[in-house]
Amino acid sequence: LGDQIIKPEQSIIEKYDLDAFSVRYPRAGSSSIEKFYDNWNDVNTRRKSIKYAEKQEIGTEEDIDKAKDRIERIYDYDTLKTAHDAMRENQRAINSIYQNPELDGKTKRTMIDALYLEQIRFAKDANEDIRKHRAGIEYSLTHPKKKKK
Repeated sequence: LGDQIIKPEQSIIEKYDLDAFSVRYPRAGSSSIEKFYDNWNDVNTRRKSIKYAEKQEIGTEEDIDKAKDRIERIYDYDTLKTAHDAMRENQRAINSIYQNPELDGKTKRTMIDALYLEQIRFAKDANEDIRKHRAGIEYSLTHPKKKKK
């Protein structure tokens, strides 16, 4: 069955192993996507640790609240989740294109490259949102609002 599937045409990067030109020929291993998934894995590991601590009754309620607050200062989970879901759907589309026997190799390569570029944009936008979120939180912590008298 695997031999019957038409593979996407090889990009010049793949033909000649030229990673320096990967901007023109996007791949899932781009630094933006890798950074996004590093953040995604980190926030989920932290959230699972907190859930485990709650379930096992490790630490006080105050400790758990502080841990949750730390996560909120580092990540905007809803933004990350939205980007992750979009990237997951995008990857499903890539897999579907790859498996589609009705598409020729050149068409597959064009469609897959476009989807990878879209994934890179999702990742870059989410990474920038994380940066802005952290900067906003940091600013609010270092510049508390003055109380009105």
